[in-house]
Amino acid sequence: MDKKKACHESCEGCTGHGSNSCIQCSSSYKRSTISNDCIRNDEYIIWQLWKRYIQYIRYVFYLMSMIIIFIIASCNNILLAVCFSLITSIIITFIEKPDLLYDFL
Repeated sequence: MDKKKACHESCEGCTGHGSNSCIQCSSSYKRSTISNDCIRNDEYIIWQLWKRYIQYIRYVFYLMSMIIIFIIASCNNILLAVCFSLITSIIITFIEKPDLLYDFL
């Protein structure tokens, strides 16, 4: 009783069900570097743009955090500046290393 596995439409050969079990993606699909799924080419382009802009948003967040820390410190409120610095460093750590957050939870 040899049953052929039904592959997802995005696959050219698979090891199981779903687009993440493809051996190779079909011609109109690309493999995602994050989730290992085969996604449509237009979704892949949108994903690449999103990754580029999220980088800029991240760096703007870092810059704004530093500016706020300097402003607070220049107002002679060192305790508030230290607290904000610690909170910012924790946020940046979880942004840069999201696996730490999963291990923490």
